[in-house]
Amino acid sequence: MPRGPRLDALGSLHPIMVRGIERKKIFESERDIQGRLVGKGDFEAQARQVYTNLKNILKEAGGDLKNIVKTTPILTHYGHIESYRKIRNEFFGNIMPPNTLLIIESLASPDFMIEVEGIAVLD
Repeated sequence: MPRGPRLDALGSLHPIMVRGIERKKIFESERDIQGRLVGKGDFEAQARQVYTNLKNILKEAGGDLKNIVKTTPILTHYGHIESYRKIRNEFFGNIMPPNTLLIIESLASPDFMIEVEGIAVLD
């Protein structure tokens, strides 16, 4: 079975849908739908925006966070791990998809503090 097209939200959120849907720009991860950076210097605000955008991308595709089979969160500082886990739990509850947490020096913009790649399977 051929793999469907990749749905890339420009910036630092790159969800991959196993079922192909129309490729289009939805919005960037740390930015709101109008393209404004959310939470400059505020990790929790950026993390909530990233997961809200991921939830909206999946909704647009006909799914929700339950369809996520793996995430790769990328943080820019080890000190954000507890805040990251708290916010991730707000969105996923007790059922967490497998994830590989990475901590790196910097993302594409020095104002970005978190990036999350999500892989979802839609029926």
